Amino acid sequence: MLLLQSHYPFPRKESSSTALGKRPRTDFDEDDIKSICMKVLEEHLAKQRKRAREDLEDLEARIKERAQDLEESETRLKDSARKDLENLETRIKDSARKDLEDLETRIKDSAWDDLEDLKRRIMRYTNRRLTSLGRLDTYGTDDINGLMKENEDWTECKIEDGMERAKEEIYEHVEDELNKAEDRVLDRLSSAQWVLDRGST
Repeated sequence: MLLLQSHYPFPRKESSSTALGKRPRTDFDEDDIKSICMKVLEEHLAKQRKRAREDLEDLEARIKERAQDLEESETRLKDSARKDLENLETRIKDSARKDLEDLETRIKDSAWDDLEDLKRRIMRYTNRRLTSLGRLDTYGTDDINGLMKENEDWTECKIEDGMERAKEEIYEHVEDELNKAEDRVLDRLSSAQWVLDRGST
């Protein structure tokens, strides 16, 4: 009571005995006590509201900063994933192109070797047949060249067919690798988005 009186010195209520020279009463009546308590409560609530407002402003500032960090992280992840995908596509295409060129070269080399061997065998067979028939002088060079040309045409068709099939297999392989790479990048982006969503909560 004395503490309240020191902070809130309301005038004390004097009893009728004061007029008779007695010491005045030092107690407060019920209305004074209620008034003092209300003022103390209002001051306390004002301090609490001020602290709460400051805490809220600080929290909002930290949330904004965190949101900006998450946005920057998301941008970096997307840029990194896109760059990885582009690099992977480039490597796959370069590797596929090189494999295709090597395969074409091997097919051509093998085909021409087979063609040259076929020419030699045709020539030997033709010479043997003509010699055995004793009619070598009746066959001219044009006949032999025509026979070889027919075999060349047949061999070239086989070469082209083989190369087309090889190209189709390589293109299918490249497309499959690109699809797998795209799936891996999408999984990475999904994982990154999950991390960002969890961080934002």
